[in-house]
Amino acid sequence: MEFLAISLLLLTGIALIVVEVIFIPGTTFVGIIGFVCCSVAVGVSFYYFGNQAGFVTLGISVLTTGLAFWYGLRSNAWNYFALKNTMSSTVGDDQLLPEIGQKGLTVSVLRPVGIAEIKGNRMEVCSRMGVIEKNSEVEVVEIKNHKIFVQLV
Repeated sequence: MEFLAISLLLLTGIALIVVEVIFIPGTTFVGIIGFVCCSVAVGVSFYYFGNQAGFVTLGISVLTTGLAFWYGLRSNAWNYFALKNTMSSTVGDDQLLPEIGQKGLTVSVLRPVGIAEIKGNRMEVCSRMGVIEKNSEVEVVEIKNHKIFVQLV
């Protein structure tokens, strides 16, 4: 009975450690549980079967864990989980920027950043003159790096 318990604890521990390293790195919770399972299996083996069986169990757990790591890293399991796509778009690419001189109406208070409606589109704008109250007419005076600067008309 003890042999079966030791075997199950050891296999569970090794499996959890391998899952931690290869499939869900960084969580540490699964790896800690796996390490505890392996440690308990080795401790129980020492207690019930003596030093020789304890060291054999320890060697088997270290060797099996090492082989599992080696095989897992050689099999390129990382390629199934790695992100290989890159984002080519940036924020605001699809937004139609207004032209300099266009007029609009503030939807919120600009302190100095807020929302204005220009050309029927709501967009984030920045005031050149400090605070501009809500429902004030503004004019686009500059566009720099997709940032729209306005002033009171």
